Amino acid sequence: MKVKVCGMCDQGNIAEIALLKPDFMGFIFYEPSPRFVERLDSRALDLLSAQTKRVGVFVNAPERYVREMARKYKLDCVQLHGNESPEMCRSLRDDFMVAKAFGIIDSRDMAQSERYEGMCDLYVFDAKTSAYGGSGCGFDHSLLQAYRGATPYLLSGGISPDYIPEPQVTVDPRCMGFDINSRFETAPGVKDVVAVGRFIEFIRGRYV
Repeated sequence: MKVKVCGMCDQGNIAEIALLKPDFMGFIFYEPSPRFVERLDSRALDLLSAQTKRVGVFVNAPERYVREMARKYKLDCVQLHGNESPEMCRSLRDDFMVAKAFGIIDSRDMAQSERYEGMCDLYVFDAKTSAYGGSGCGFDHSLLQAYRGATPYLLSGGISPDYIPEPQVTVDPRCMGFDINSRFETAPGVKDVVAVGRFIEFIRGRYV
């Protein structure tokens, strides 16, 4: 199981979390978010080891902007968190790993991923809110039983330091791991290093 630490925007905190070597680190390129990377020096990402993939999170941004930021920050993966089309995912996938996020509140929301099969490298299943993620809200993980696709996914939404994965999650070979954000913060964009470290150690020690 892998761990993605998302919503990073403080250079000092990036350096501290980088030492934990998460599998993915996420940076939000969505201006209404309190974790927007507006003033983040792209050189701050050079602190990440080769083990940690750089993920840029975008919401309904033009493809040219996604590509521009991906080049500037040397992103390995672009995560599309809005209403981006399957065609846009396919186009970006020529040059980057592509993750498509879906907000889930009932089984009908899970069905929206069907249009993106074969267009993305992975999905992110998150709680459905007006804030496009980072809300601290979760969703009923039993809804994952309605997922019929083959694309691997990260589970997001309300995952806290004391979260214990449900059995239906740990036995699903499509589940790559967990995407953590606001429940691990001391302030927007600033993660509790001890809590993140303990969670990564727990997941890696228990779920291989």
